[in-house]
Amino acid sequence: NQFSNHRQSANLNALSINRFSPPLGNIPDGLDDIGADAVAVALSNNNIGDIRFNGSPVKFAELKSFAKGSITGITGSRGVRFRQQFKAYLENDNLLNLSDLSYFFDAKKLVVSTEFPNAPFDNVDEAREFIAGKFKSIYANPDYGIFETIFGNQQLRSTLLMNHNDVDEARGFYNTLVNASNFNSDLYKIIKLQ
Repeated sequence: NQFSNHRQSANLNALSINRFSPPLGNIPDGLDDIGADAVAVALSNNNIGDIRFNGSPVKFAELKSFAKGSITGITGSRGVRFRQQFKAYLENDNLLNLSDLSYFFDAKKLVVSTEFPNAPFDNVDEAREFIAGKFKSIYANPDYGIFETIFGNQQLRSTLLMNHNDVDEARGFYNTLVNASNFNSDLYKIIKLQ
């Protein structure tokens, strides 16, 4: 698929990340604020995301070329690998703040366009809301252990859970983030569509 070439590259310039469909430009929204001179590096399996942008702070991007059915599957038995990967990112000490991680979903497969007139969503906002709903299912399901993973990462506990060191206080704060109206919390700001 269109993302695989970037995973195999040893070094990428941020300006070369134009695999998203035109007319969106050379650098996808959300990546352009990192800085055009950032160096993007394809990562191995034991790092965070598909691409790391060196700078201060380091930013990470996970690229997902999923159709609606694949996104639906991230909450069920087909999504085990997705959830394990996500938890591994959250456990990684290199992730200092959740806002340093972005999940980029390929809008071409999700939003109606002249190229894809039968895509399931009429606009990016509908697609993002659908994806956020699936992430909410992951965040809220105690069997997936996302709260425990975030609480166990001192950096994320500090930045995302606002240093709530008491597990019950932290869980209450986390639940507020999970249940934020219109998915308006840091937990959902990692979702990007291009």
